[in-house]
Amino acid sequence: MWATRDTAWVAHVAVVDEALARADISAAVRAWHDAYGAALAAGSWEAMLSVGDAVVRVGQAAEARMGARPNARQAYLTALLRAQRDGSVDGVLRIAEAFHALGDRAVALQCARLAIRIAEAQVDAVEMERARTFTATRLGSLMTTEN
Repeated sequence: MWATRDTAWVAHVAVVDEALARADISAAVRAWHDAYGAALAAGSWEAMLSVGDAVVRVGQAAEARMGARPNARQAYLTALLRAQRDGSVDGVLRIAEAFHALGDRAVALQCARLAIRIAEAQVDAVEMERARTFTATRLGSLMTTEN
């Protein structure tokens, strides 16, 4: 069922990057809006993660990182819900990394904890270790301040 997902968002993200390469911020923003709509329709966490990353690039190019942050955060939260629905430890960890890069370390920590719970529920020792290693190496300092 998931193999038939719409991938129109890929082309829209490519248009965002092409516009950024030309330093055409207005075109990049318009293309990002199209990418966001296509990613919503696609239903995959990969699409929303990619669209969140794209708006971060737009914000960097426009020297408006904080202006792009709410849109990136919304895309990442949608991606997180979809990754959780899919039981994707990989997706949740990639989204944790995106939140970490965005500076939202508390949400990144919650994502990492969710990844561990998903792996435990799937009784997948490899994914459990991967999630625990990610948490310890990338978010270890947060773990000590949270506990």
